[in-house]
Amino acid sequence: MRNSIRLLFLLMLLVGVLFTSCQQEELEIIEEPQENALTDESSLTLLLLRLAMNDGDIDDFIILGDCFTIAFPFTIIINGIEIVIENEDDYQLIINIIEETGGTIEDIEIVFPIIVILADYTQIVINNKAELKILIAQCVNGQPYNEIDCIDFVYPITFFVYNSDTDITETVIINNDIELFLFLSNLGDNYFFTIQYPISVILEDGTVILIENNEQLENIINECVENDNDTAPLVEYLTTATWYVAYFFDGDDLTSNYCEFEFVFLTEGTVLAYNGIDYYVGSWAVGVDGDNHYLELDFGDDIPFNELNDNWDVLNASMEVIELEDVSGGNTGSDYLTFDREPTVCDIPSTDLVEILLDGQWIVALYLNNGVNNTELFNDFVFNFNTYNNVIVSNGIETFYGTWVVDGSPGSLNLILDFGTAIPFNELNEDWDVIDILINRIELENISGGSGGLDTLVFEKL
Repeated sequence: MRNSIRLLFLLMLLVGVLFTSCQQEELEIIEEPQENALTDESSLTLLLLRLAMNDGDIDDFIILGDCFTIAFPFTIIINGIEIVIENEDDYQLIINIIEETGGTIEDIEIVFPIIVILADYTQIVINNKAELKILIAQCVNGQPYNEIDCIDFVYPITFFVYNSDTDITETVIINNDIELFLFLSNLGDNYFFTIQYPISVILEDGTVILIENNEQLENIINECVENDNDTAPLVEYLTTATWYVAYFFDGDDLTSNYCEFEFVFLTEGTVLAYNGIDYYVGSWAVGVDGDNHYLELDFGDDIPFNELNDNWDVLNASMEVIELEDVSGGNTGSDYLTFDREPTVCDIPSTDLVEILLDGQWIVALYLNNGVNNTELFNDFVFNFNTYNNVIVSNGIETFYGTWVVDGSPGSLNLILDFGTAIPFNELNEDWDVIDILINRIELENISGGSGGLDTLVFEKL
Protein backbone atom coordinates (compact mmCIF):
# COMPACT_ATOMS: atom_id res chain seq x y z
CA MET A 1 0.00 0.00 0.00
CA ARG A 2 2.85 2.33 0.92
CA ASN A 3 4.51 1.64 -2.44
CA SER A 4 1.25 2.46 -4.26
CA ILE A 5 0.97 5.83 -2.48
CA ARG A 6 4.59 6.61 -3.32
CA LEU A 7 4.05 5.76 -7.02
CA LEU A 8 0.93 7.95 -7.15
CA PHE A 9 2.89 10.86 -5.66
CA LEU A 10 5.65 10.49 -8.22
CA LEU A 11 3.10 10.48 -11.05
CA MET A 12 1.44 13.63 -9.71
CA LEU A 13 4.84 15.31 -9.39
CA LEU A 14 5.70 14.41 -12.98
CA VAL A 15 2.39 15.80 -14.24
CA GLY A 16 3.00 18.96 -12.27
CA VAL A 17 6.45 19.41 -13.76
CA LEU A 18 5.13 18.88 -17.29
CA PHE A 19 2.24 21.30 -16.73
CA THR A 20 4.59 23.94 -15.31
CA SER A 21 6.96 23.49 -18.21
CA CYS A 22 4.14 23.92 -20.75
CA GLN A 23 2.92 27.08 -19.03
CA GLN A 24 6.44 28.50 -19.01
CA GLU A 25 6.70 27.99 -22.75
CA GLU A 26 3.43 29.90 -23.20
CA LEU A 27 4.65 32.68 -20.91
CA GLU A 28 7.87 32.89 -22.88
CA ILE A 29 5.76 33.51 -26.01
CA ILE A 30 4.10 36.42 -24.27
CA GLU A 31 7.19 37.85 -22.59
CA GLU A 32 9.52 37.56 -25.60
CA PRO A 33 7.33 37.66 -28.74
CA GLN A 34 10.07 39.25 -30.78
CA GLU A 35 12.11 36.06 -30.50
CA ASN A 36 9.59 33.27 -30.70
CA ALA A 37 6.18 34.54 -31.74
CA LEU A 38 4.41 36.71 -34.26
CA THR A 39 1.45 39.07 -33.99
CA ASP A 40 -1.00 40.44 -36.52
CA GLU A 41 1.31 43.46 -37.00
CA SER A 42 4.63 41.63 -37.34
CA SER A 43 6.52 42.32 -40.56
CA LEU A 44 6.63 38.60 -41.36
CA THR A 45 2.86 38.32 -40.82
CA LEU A 46 2.24 41.09 -43.36
CA LEU A 47 4.50 39.32 -45.86
CA LEU A 48 2.66 36.04 -45.29
CA LEU A 49 -0.65 37.79 -45.93
CA ARG A 50 0.63 39.06 -49.27
CA LEU A 51 1.87 35.58 -50.16
CA ALA A 52 -1.54 34.09 -49.38
CA MET A 53 -3.62 36.62 -51.37
CA ASN A 54 -5.58 35.38 -54.37
CA ASP A 55 -3.28 35.72 -57.39
CA GLY A 56 -5.26 37.54 -60.07
CA ASP A 57 -2.80 36.91 -62.90
CA ILE A 58 -3.68 33.37 -63.93
CA ASP A 59 -6.69 34.26 -66.10
CA ASP A 60 -5.46 37.63 -67.37
CA PHE A 61 -5.56 36.45 -70.98
CA ILE A 62 -9.35 36.07 -70.54
CA ILE A 63 -10.09 39.01 -68.32
CA LEU A 64 -7.50 41.60 -67.38
CA GLY A 65 -8.45 42.19 -63.76
CA ASP A 66 -5.34 41.73 -61.64
CA CYS A 67 -7.19 41.91 -58.34
CA PHE A 68 -9.59 39.03 -58.96
CA THR A 69 -10.07 35.70 -60.74
CA ILE A 70 -13.11 33.97 -62.22
CA ALA A 71 -14.48 31.16 -60.07
CA PHE A 72 -14.84 27.71 -61.61
CA PRO A 73 -16.84 26.55 -63.42
CA PHE A 74 -17.63 29.24 -65.99
CA THR A 75 -18.46 29.23 -69.69
CA ILE A 76 -16.90 31.06 -72.62
CA ILE A 77 -17.57 31.14 -76.36
CA ILE A 78 -14.78 31.32 -78.97
CA ASN A 79 -15.80 31.71 -82.61
CA GLY A 80 -19.09 29.94 -81.93
CA ILE A 81 -17.49 27.16 -79.84
CA GLU A 82 -18.85 26.95 -76.29
CA ILE A 83 -16.42 25.75 -73.63
CA VAL A 84 -17.03 25.06 -69.95
CA ILE A 85 -13.92 25.86 -67.92
CA GLU A 86 -13.75 23.48 -64.97
CA ASN A 87 -10.20 24.11 -63.72
CA GLU A 88 -6.87 25.74 -64.57
CA ASP A 89 -5.92 22.89 -66.93
CA ASP A 90 -8.74 23.97 -69.26
CA TYR A 91 -6.98 27.28 -69.94
CA GLN A 92 -4.66 25.46 -72.32
CA LEU A 93 -7.75 24.25 -74.22
CA ILE A 94 -8.72 27.89 -74.81
CA ILE A 95 -5.28 28.71 -76.20
CA ASN A 96 -5.38 25.63 -78.46
CA ILE A 97 -8.75 26.63 -79.94
CA ILE A 98 -7.57 30.20 -80.56
CA GLU A 99 -4.52 28.90 -82.42
CA GLU A 100 -6.53 26.35 -84.44
CA THR A 101 -9.17 28.89 -85.50
CA GLY A 102 -6.70 31.69 -86.22
CA GLY A 103 -8.43 33.90 -83.65
CA THR A 104 -7.16 36.19 -80.91
CA ILE A 105 -7.89 36.68 -77.23
CA GLU A 106 -10.37 39.36 -78.29
CA ASP A 107 -12.57 36.55 -79.66
CA ILE A 108 -13.19 35.19 -76.15
CA GLU A 109 -16.76 35.90 -75.05
CA ILE A 110 -17.66 35.31 -71.40
CA VAL A 111 -21.11 33.90 -70.66
CA PHE A 112 -22.67 35.85 -67.79
CA PRO A 113 -23.35 35.75 -64.92
CA ILE A 114 -20.01 34.77 -63.44
CA ILE A 115 -18.63 34.67 -59.91
CA VAL A 116 -15.31 36.41 -59.30
CA ILE A 117 -12.96 35.91 -56.38
CA LEU A 118 -11.28 39.04 -55.04
CA ALA A 119 -7.80 39.31 -53.58
CA ASP A 120 -9.16 38.59 -50.07
CA TYR A 121 -11.17 35.61 -51.42
CA THR A 122 -14.47 37.45 -51.18
CA GLN A 123 -16.83 36.24 -53.92
CA ILE A 124 -19.22 38.49 -55.82
CA VAL A 125 -21.58 37.92 -58.74
CA ILE A 126 -20.98 39.82 -62.00
CA ASN A 127 -24.07 39.89 -64.22
CA ASN A 128 -22.86 41.59 -67.40
CA LYS A 129 -19.99 43.32 -69.21
CA ALA A 130 -20.84 46.71 -67.70
CA GLU A 131 -20.42 45.43 -64.15
CA LEU A 132 -17.21 43.70 -65.17
CA LYS A 133 -15.74 46.91 -66.62
CA ILE A 134 -16.56 48.75 -63.40
CA LEU A 135 -14.77 46.10 -61.35
CA ILE A 136 -11.72 46.22 -63.64
CA ALA A 137 -11.64 50.01 -63.35
CA GLN A 138 -11.73 49.68 -59.56
CA CYS A 139 -8.75 47.33 -59.75
CA VAL A 140 -6.82 49.81 -61.88
CA ASN A 141 -7.73 52.95 -59.95
CA GLY A 142 -7.99 51.49 -56.45
CA GLN A 143 -5.34 50.47 -53.98
CA PRO A 144 -2.21 48.73 -55.32
CA TYR A 145 -2.55 44.99 -55.61
CA ASN A 146 0.42 43.97 -53.49
CA GLU A 147 0.38 40.21 -53.77
CA ILE A 148 3.66 38.30 -53.68
CA ASP A 149 3.69 35.52 -56.26
CA CYS A 150 7.36 34.60 -56.48
CA ILE A 151 7.19 32.03 -53.65
CA ASP A 152 4.76 29.19 -52.87
CA PHE A 153 4.43 27.24 -49.65
CA VAL A 154 4.54 23.47 -49.44
CA TYR A 155 1.46 22.66 -47.36
CA PRO A 156 0.38 21.64 -44.77
CA ILE A 157 1.92 24.06 -42.26
CA THR A 158 1.29 23.86 -38.51
CA PHE A 159 0.79 26.97 -36.36
CA PHE A 160 0.69 27.16 -32.56
CA VAL A 161 -1.65 29.96 -31.44
CA TYR A 162 -1.91 31.51 -27.98
CA ASN A 163 -4.79 33.76 -26.85
CA SER A 164 -3.51 36.01 -24.06
CA ASP A 165 -7.07 36.87 -22.94
CA THR A 166 -8.15 33.28 -22.39
CA ASP A 167 -4.76 31.60 -21.80
CA ILE A 168 -5.80 29.00 -24.37
CA THR A 169 -3.23 27.51 -26.73
CA GLU A 170 -4.34 25.64 -29.84
CA THR A 171 -2.81 24.01 -32.86
CA VAL A 172 -3.95 25.12 -36.33
CA ILE A 173 -3.07 23.17 -39.47
CA ILE A 174 -3.14 25.20 -42.71
CA ASN A 175 -3.60 23.33 -46.00
CA ASN A 176 -3.67 26.07 -48.69
CA ASP A 177 -3.41 29.79 -49.44
CA ILE A 178 -7.07 30.47 -48.70
CA GLU A 179 -6.86 28.97 -45.21
CA LEU A 180 -3.63 30.86 -44.53
CA PHE A 181 -5.10 34.21 -45.62
CA LEU A 182 -8.26 33.74 -43.54
CA PHE A 183 -6.25 32.58 -40.53
CA LEU A 184 -3.92 35.59 -40.60
CA SER A 185 -6.72 38.05 -41.41
CA ASN A 186 -8.73 37.03 -38.37
CA LEU A 187 -5.97 37.35 -35.79
CA GLY A 188 -6.75 39.84 -33.03
CA ASP A 189 -4.47 41.97 -30.89
CA ASN A 190 -4.56 39.31 -28.17
CA TYR A 191 -3.16 36.52 -30.35
CA PHE A 192 0.42 35.32 -30.67
CA PHE A 193 1.45 32.51 -32.95
CA THR A 194 4.49 30.48 -33.87
CA ILE A 195 5.25 28.36 -36.92
CA GLN A 196 6.31 24.75 -36.54
CA TYR A 197 9.58 24.48 -38.42
CA PRO A 198 11.01 23.20 -40.66
CA ILE A 199 8.75 24.16 -43.59
CA SER A 200 9.47 24.18 -47.34
CA VAL A 201 8.95 26.89 -49.95
CA ILE A 202 9.11 26.73 -53.75
CA LEU A 203 10.78 29.54 -55.69
CA GLU A 204 9.76 30.68 -59.18
CA ASP A 205 12.44 28.56 -60.82
CA GLY A 206 11.11 25.46 -59.07
CA THR A 207 13.82 25.31 -56.40
CA VAL A 208 12.58 23.89 -53.07
CA ILE A 209 14.20 25.42 -49.96
CA LEU A 210 13.92 24.14 -46.37
CA ILE A 211 13.22 26.94 -43.88
CA GLU A 212 14.28 26.54 -40.26
CA ASN A 213 13.14 29.76 -38.54
CA ASN A 214 11.32 33.12 -38.84
CA GLU A 215 14.42 35.08 -39.79
CA GLN A 216 15.28 32.76 -42.66
CA LEU A 217 11.68 32.84 -43.93
CA GLU A 218 11.44 36.64 -43.81
CA ASN A 219 14.81 37.06 -45.52
CA ILE A 220 13.97 34.74 -48.40
CA ILE A 221 10.60 36.45 -48.97
CA ASN A 222 12.19 39.91 -49.00
CA GLU A 223 14.92 38.70 -51.33
CA CYS A 224 12.25 37.29 -53.65
CA VAL A 225 10.36 40.60 -53.66
CA GLU A 226 13.53 42.58 -54.38
CA ASN A 227 14.42 40.27 -57.27
CA ASP A 228 10.85 40.49 -58.55
CA ASN A 229 11.14 44.29 -58.61
CA ASP A 230 14.51 44.10 -60.34
CA THR A 231 14.36 45.29 -63.94
CA ALA A 232 17.56 43.46 -64.94
CA PRO A 233 15.77 40.32 -66.23
CA LEU A 234 13.40 42.42 -68.38
CA VAL A 235 16.33 44.39 -69.81
CA GLU A 236 18.10 41.12 -70.60
CA TYR A 237 15.03 39.77 -72.42
CA LEU A 238 14.61 42.95 -74.47
CA THR A 239 18.23 43.33 -75.50
CA THR A 240 18.80 39.68 -76.42
CA ALA A 241 18.15 39.01 -80.15
CA THR A 242 15.32 40.39 -82.28
CA TRP A 243 11.64 40.88 -81.44
CA TYR A 244 8.53 41.09 -83.66
CA VAL A 245 5.06 42.47 -82.95
CA ALA A 246 2.87 39.37 -82.60
CA TYR A 247 -0.24 41.30 -81.54
CA PHE A 248 -1.27 44.95 -81.27
CA PHE A 249 -4.79 45.94 -80.28
CA ASP A 250 -5.91 49.56 -80.09
CA GLY A 251 -9.67 49.47 -80.51
CA ASP A 252 -9.03 47.12 -83.46
CA ASP A 253 -6.46 44.50 -84.32
CA LEU A 254 -3.68 46.60 -85.90
CA THR A 255 -0.98 43.93 -85.87
CA SER A 256 -0.62 44.10 -89.67
CA ASN A 257 0.86 47.60 -89.41
CA TYR A 258 4.06 46.05 -88.07
CA CYS A 259 4.35 42.90 -90.20
CA GLU A 260 7.94 41.91 -90.99
CA PHE A 261 9.41 44.74 -88.90
CA GLU A 262 12.23 43.63 -86.67
CA PHE A 263 12.55 45.42 -83.32
CA VAL A 264 16.06 45.63 -81.87
CA PHE A 265 16.41 47.05 -78.36
CA LEU A 266 19.89 48.47 -77.82
CA THR A 267 21.39 48.69 -74.35
CA GLU A 268 21.74 52.48 -74.45
CA GLY A 269 17.95 52.94 -74.64
CA THR A 270 17.47 53.08 -78.42
CA VAL A 271 15.02 50.81 -80.24
CA LEU A 272 15.20 50.22 -84.00
CA ALA A 273 12.34 49.00 -86.19
CA TYR A 274 13.57 47.68 -89.54
CA ASN A 275 11.88 45.83 -92.40
CA GLY A 276 14.83 45.44 -94.74
CA ILE A 277 14.28 48.82 -96.40
CA ASP A 278 13.19 51.40 -93.84
CA TYR A 279 14.54 52.21 -90.39
CA TYR A 280 12.49 53.81 -87.63
CA VAL A 281 14.30 54.93 -84.47
CA GLY A 282 12.73 55.28 -81.05
CA SER A 283 13.65 55.16 -77.39
CA TRP A 284 12.80 52.72 -74.61
CA ALA A 285 13.08 52.54 -70.84
CA VAL A 286 11.94 50.12 -68.15
CA GLY A 287 11.00 50.73 -64.55
CA VAL A 288 8.90 49.64 -61.59
CA ASP A 289 5.74 51.37 -60.40
CA GLY A 290 4.68 49.85 -57.10
CA ASP A 291 4.86 46.11 -57.75
CA ASN A 292 4.42 46.42 -61.52
CA HIS A 293 7.10 46.58 -64.20
CA TYR A 294 6.58 48.87 -67.17
CA LEU A 295 8.12 49.39 -70.60
CA GLU A 296 8.08 52.93 -71.98
CA LEU A 297 8.24 53.29 -75.78
CA ASP A 298 8.59 56.50 -77.80
CA PHE A 299 8.92 56.65 -81.60
CA GLY A 300 8.05 60.33 -81.87
CA ASP A 301 5.64 61.12 -84.72
CA ASP A 302 6.70 58.28 -87.04
CA ILE A 303 3.57 56.54 -88.39
CA PRO A 304 2.47 53.86 -87.44
CA PHE A 305 5.06 53.44 -84.66
CA ASN A 306 3.76 56.48 -82.81
CA GLU A 307 0.78 54.27 -81.93
CA LEU A 308 3.16 52.32 -79.68
CA ASN A 309 4.19 55.42 -77.71
CA ASP A 310 3.12 54.65 -74.17
CA ASN A 311 4.00 53.44 -70.68
CA TRP A 312 3.11 49.76 -71.06
CA ASP A 313 2.44 47.58 -68.01
CA VAL A 314 4.31 44.26 -68.26
CA LEU A 315 1.85 41.38 -67.86
CA ASN A 316 4.29 38.63 -68.72
CA ALA A 317 7.94 38.57 -69.73
CA SER A 318 10.33 35.81 -70.69
CA MET A 319 13.05 35.19 -73.24
CA GLU A 320 10.34 34.08 -75.71
CA VAL A 321 7.43 36.50 -75.25
CA ILE A 322 6.68 39.91 -73.71
CA GLU A 323 3.01 40.76 -73.12
CA LEU A 324 2.06 44.38 -72.41
CA GLU A 325 -1.09 46.30 -71.52
CA ASP A 326 -2.03 49.98 -71.46
CA VAL A 327 -5.08 50.47 -69.28
CA SER A 328 -5.47 54.10 -70.43
CA GLY A 329 -6.67 53.11 -73.88
CA GLY A 330 -9.49 55.64 -73.78
CA ASN A 331 -13.04 54.77 -74.80
CA THR A 332 -11.85 51.57 -76.47
CA GLY A 333 -10.65 50.13 -73.15
CA SER A 334 -7.20 48.65 -72.68
CA ASP A 335 -4.62 48.43 -75.46
CA TYR A 336 -2.49 45.31 -75.81
CA LEU A 337 0.95 44.79 -77.32
CA THR A 338 2.78 41.46 -77.57
CA PHE A 339 6.34 40.90 -78.78
CA ASP A 340 7.69 37.47 -79.66
CA ARG A 341 10.62 35.94 -81.53
CA GLU A 342 8.82 34.85 -84.72
CA PRO A 343 8.00 37.20 -87.65
CA THR A 344 4.27 37.78 -87.97
CA VAL A 345 2.68 36.80 -91.28
CA CYS A 346 -0.36 39.00 -91.82
CA ASP A 347 -3.22 38.21 -94.16
CA ILE A 348 -4.92 41.54 -94.85
CA PRO A 349 -8.41 41.60 -96.38
CA SER A 350 -8.80 43.37 -99.72
CA THR A 351 -11.11 45.90 -98.08
CA ASP A 352 -8.24 46.98 -95.85
CA LEU A 353 -6.00 47.59 -98.87
CA VAL A 354 -8.71 49.67 -100.53
CA GLU A 355 -9.16 51.76 -97.39
CA ILE A 356 -5.41 52.22 -97.04
CA LEU A 357 -4.99 53.37 -100.67
CA LEU A 358 -7.86 55.82 -100.33
CA ASP A 359 -6.42 57.31 -97.17
CA GLY A 360 -3.85 59.91 -98.22
CA GLN A 361 -1.37 60.58 -101.01
CA TRP A 362 1.31 58.19 -102.23
CA ILE A 363 4.69 58.29 -103.96
CA VAL A 364 6.77 55.64 -105.68
CA ALA A 365 9.50 54.83 -103.17
CA LEU A 366 11.00 52.04 -105.29
CA TYR A 367 10.56 50.75 -108.83
CA LEU A 368 12.77 47.90 -110.06
CA ASN A 369 12.26 46.83 -113.67
CA ASN A 370 13.79 43.37 -114.00
CA GLY A 371 16.19 44.33 -111.21
CA VAL A 372 17.10 47.73 -112.68
CA ASN A 373 16.30 50.67 -110.43
CA ASN A 374 14.09 53.11 -112.39
CA THR A 375 12.56 54.86 -109.37
CA GLU A 376 13.72 58.26 -110.69
CA LEU A 377 11.13 58.04 -113.50
CA PHE A 378 8.47 58.88 -110.92
CA ASN A 379 10.33 61.42 -108.79
CA ASP A 380 8.13 64.31 -107.60
CA PHE A 381 4.90 62.61 -108.75
CA VAL A 382 2.11 62.17 -106.22
CA PHE A 383 -0.53 59.42 -106.61
CA ASN A 384 -4.13 59.99 -105.47
CA PHE A 385 -6.39 56.90 -105.48
CA ASN A 386 -10.11 57.78 -105.42
CA THR A 387 -13.33 55.89 -104.75
CA TYR A 388 -14.24 55.69 -108.46
CA ASN A 389 -11.20 53.50 -109.09
CA ASN A 390 -9.43 56.38 -110.79
CA VAL A 391 -5.86 57.28 -109.89
CA ILE A 392 -4.63 60.82 -110.53
CA VAL A 393 -0.88 61.44 -110.73
CA SER A 394 0.61 64.92 -110.73
CA ASN A 395 3.88 66.74 -110.07
CA GLY A 396 2.24 70.18 -109.99
CA ILE A 397 2.94 70.75 -113.67
CA GLU A 398 1.81 67.61 -115.47
CA THR A 399 -1.18 65.42 -114.61
CA PHE A 400 -1.85 61.82 -115.67
CA TYR A 401 -4.87 59.59 -115.18
CA GLY A 402 -5.23 55.86 -114.73
CA THR A 403 -7.40 53.19 -113.14
CA TRP A 404 -6.87 50.85 -110.22
CA VAL A 405 -8.64 47.72 -108.95
CA VAL A 406 -7.99 45.47 -105.94
CA ASP A 407 -8.70 41.83 -106.71
CA GLY A 408 -8.21 38.45 -105.07
CA SER A 409 -8.67 37.25 -101.49
CA PRO A 410 -6.79 37.70 -98.21
CA GLY A 411 -3.32 36.24 -98.57
CA SER A 412 -3.48 36.45 -102.38
CA LEU A 413 -4.29 40.03 -103.35
CA ASN A 414 -3.61 41.86 -106.60
CA LEU A 415 -3.47 45.54 -107.43
CA ILE A 416 -4.27 46.09 -111.11
CA LEU A 417 -2.96 49.39 -112.53
CA ASP A 418 -3.62 50.80 -116.01
CA PHE A 419 -2.36 54.15 -117.25
CA GLY A 420 -2.90 53.45 -120.93
CA THR A 421 -0.01 54.69 -123.09
CA ALA A 422 1.02 57.59 -120.84
CA ILE A 423 4.81 57.49 -120.45
CA PRO A 424 6.41 56.59 -118.05
CA PHE A 425 3.32 55.39 -116.15
CA ASN A 426 2.54 52.75 -118.76
CA GLU A 427 5.43 50.81 -117.21
CA LEU A 428 3.20 50.33 -114.19
CA ASN A 429 0.42 48.70 -116.24
CA GLU A 430 0.48 45.31 -114.55
CA ASP A 431 -1.47 42.89 -112.46
CA TRP A 432 0.71 43.38 -109.34
CA ASP A 433 0.95 40.75 -106.60
CA VAL A 434 0.54 42.36 -103.17
CA ILE A 435 3.50 41.26 -101.05
CA ASP A 436 3.14 43.44 -97.99
CA ILE A 437 0.68 46.03 -96.71
CA LEU A 438 1.22 48.63 -94.02
CA ILE A 439 -0.84 51.74 -93.44
CA ASN A 440 2.02 53.82 -94.86
CA ARG A 441 3.68 51.36 -97.25
CA ILE A 442 2.56 48.87 -99.94
CA GLU A 443 4.98 46.46 -101.59
CA LEU A 444 4.10 44.89 -104.96
CA GLU A 445 5.78 42.39 -107.30
CA ASN A 446 5.20 41.13 -110.81
CA ILE A 447 6.94 38.46 -112.88
CA SER A 448 7.29 39.79 -116.44
CA GLY A 449 5.54 37.55 -118.92
CA GLY A 450 8.20 37.97 -121.59
CA SER A 451 11.58 37.98 -119.91
CA GLY A 452 10.45 36.22 -116.76
CA GLY A 453 12.24 38.88 -114.72
CA LEU A 454 10.94 40.21 -111.41
CA ASP A 455 9.57 43.76 -111.19
CA THR A 456 9.12 45.47 -107.82
CA LEU A 457 6.95 48.48 -107.02
CA VAL A 458 6.74 50.10 -103.58
CA PHE A 459 4.31 52.88 -102.70
CA GLU A 460 4.82 54.97 -99.57
CA LYS A 461 2.38 57.43 -98.05
CA LEU A 462 3.35 61.08 -97.86
